[in-house]
Amino acid sequence: MNTRFILVISILLSNLVFAENPKVAPEYDQFKASISGLADTTQVRKLCDFASETLGKADFIRTQQVLDDALVIAQTSKDRESLRKVFRLLGNLKFAENKFPEAITVYHKALTFSQPAQRFAVFINIGIIYMNALDYNRAEGYFNQVLQAQAPAASLKEIAFANLNMGGVADQRHLAKEAVVYYQKAMTMYKELKLWNNYYAAVLNSAISYSDLKQYTKSVALFKTCLQYADRIENQPGSNEHSSLSFRTHAYVNLPYPLIALKRFDEAEKYTMLALQYARQDAGKITHLMWIYDAMTLLYEKKGDYEKALEAHRQWATYRDSTQNQARTQKFAELETRYQTKEQVAKIKLLDEANALKNRQLWAGVSGLFVLSLLLGTTVWQNRRIQRSRAKIQQQSNQLSLMMKELHHRVKNNLAIVSSLLRLQSSRLDDEKAVQAVRTGQQRVEAMSLIHQRLYQTDQITTVNIREYLTDLAESLMQAYDYDPSDFDLIIDVENQELDVDVAMPLGLIANELITNAFKYAYTNGQRPLLRIELQTQNGLTLEVQDNGPGIDLARWQERSSRDSFGKRLIASLSEQLEGEVELQQQNGALFRLRIPKTRLRTVA
Repeated sequence: MNTRFILVISILLSNLVFAENPKVAPEYDQFKASISGLADTTQVRKLCDFASETLGKADFIRTQQVLDDALVIAQTSKDRESLRKVFRLLGNLKFAENKFPEAITVYHKALTFSQPAQRFAVFINIGIIYMNALDYNRAEGYFNQVLQAQAPAASLKEIAFANLNMGGVADQRHLAKEAVVYYQKAMTMYKELKLWNNYYAAVLNSAISYSDLKQYTKSVALFKTCLQYADRIENQPGSNEHSSLSFRTHAYVNLPYPLIALKRFDEAEKYTMLALQYARQDAGKITHLMWIYDAMTLLYEKKGDYEKALEAHRQWATYRDSTQNQARTQKFAELETRYQTKEQVAKIKLLDEANALKNRQLWAGVSGLFVLSLLLGTTVWQNRRIQRSRAKIQQQSNQLSLMMKELHHRVKNNLAIVSSLLRLQSSRLDDEKAVQAVRTGQQRVEAMSLIHQRLYQTDQITTVNIREYLTDLAESLMQAYDYDPSDFDLIIDVENQELDVDVAMPLGLIANELITNAFKYAYTNGQRPLLRIELQTQNGLTLEVQDNGPGIDLARWQERSSRDSFGKRLIASLSEQLEGEVELQQQNGALFRLRIPKTRLRTVA
């Protein structure tokens, strides 16, 4: 839900940063010549108007050129209002180019030249940047400065936009009811101002929130209202084609979800096909496609077409990985493996020792220019040989590291396919116990998949950030068992973050069994659920998982019989593999403790 809302921001931003109906800019050289005789402040004002038009057409190179010229004139004249206008537009340009740190820097320069009443629009721009950076507290702080100012200190348009974005913050925090209230306030103000792009952007966001609130009929109606608006503006002379395209794309991407919930499958399939068509024309293509294939997976699963559902899920996984890879840096740090290269490193050491010994023998046994020349020649030859050997070993090391990352990636993808097959199979079973058994197996597969995902997404190929892994594992299981994070106390305390994969894999499976057991059986007493996961390094490694449920029968747990559950036997087997000692206590609920000796751990460099 959160990602789908962020996609809508492009519509909202276009109405704050760009003109609603940008005109085609005339030839810049002619325009510049036509204003050359005017006063400096007038030239700056006209150049800023010109830059607004080119920015609205996404002509970033021309916009930068125009604003550079305007900034020279403004700095020469030292007119504060001129400087404010230029820096404000420069901030808008950097925002449009996704250069967020530069945008914030320039916006703060604009604030230094702004009157108090002029600062609110800049506050909104900065708040949107922090919202895109997922820093919701800072974003909310800037939006609240506008709302607290009220009219006439802040304009009605600025207050409306602050309400719209406060709705976005509430959406990100899974507060759909609160988000709808903010959107309604924004819609009322935009209707009064007749800013229809902004008004229907709020309608579109409301449709998403109503879908999250399971008010599917209302959600569908609002989406179709937005599509009707897109039809109108598309046919208007001089309309902004990008706005129409954005409204259609975002509506088509999100509309299938409530339609599927209403079992209007044919209509949902129609809009997923339209979404695919429009996503290839609009910005954010990869993210759009990820959500489209997510909806198609759900649609075909509901229709019972499991072959198409599986294919759509594969496409979804591909685009999800692409969006994650886009957010990562494109440069890998120089990789060095501590395995598979010991033999080559030993050879280098032997060569170094042989070279040193030969040098000592030569210097001790001969004298004169001939011997010195021979020694130098030998040394150069040995050094070149060593350098070639080291270069070859480094190349092999890099290739091995990349192959290991690719291997982990493929294992993770294969496990994801197995998980999808198990999920699809469970939907075809009638026996509830069989369904539960298959889904439990699916969760175990996903726990292993998460380890391999961690390995190929980092520069380390033999160690796992166990803090991030346990956090992702707990949050995914919380979602799987329908627990709201805002109504749940999850405490994760991990002392040693990096853990060798040979220890992390069985430890992760044990944690999966314990956390799953807590979600299934612990929280039945009506009190606010609590789950504490602690991993400490003191004379080895100690894992503790504690809930605040009714606890477990200790005598029954300690009994060993052939009727033990698979999960209990799995915990026992994996604990023996780690040479660990298992302990279960009653302490305001069930407390599981696993101690792994230091000798079983591999030191992380």
